[in-house]
Amino acid sequence: MTSSIAQTIELPGLLNDHVHLNCKAASNALELLTRYPDPHPPEHWVQTMTAVARDEIEHPVRVTKLIDRVRWPTDQTPP
Repeated sequence: MTSSIAQTIELPGLLNDHVHLNCKAASNALELLTRYPDPHPPEHWVQTMTAVARDEIEHPVRVTKLIDRVRWPTDQTPP
C-alpha cells in the first residue's frame, strides 16, 4: 500500500480527531472567562476569549460538512 493510500484511509479518523480538538479548544477558551480572578473581566479579555472560541468552532463546522459530503462515518474513535 502506498503512503498516499494509507493517508487517505486514515483521513476520516484524523478529521474526526481534529474536530474534537477544535471543540475542546473552544470550550477551554470559554472556561478561561469563568476563571478570571476578578468577577468582572475586562472587555478586552472577554472579546479575546470569545474570538478564540468562535475561531476554534468555525473550523469543525466546515470539517463536519466535508465529512458529511463524502459520507465518512463520524462515530469512529480516534486512534
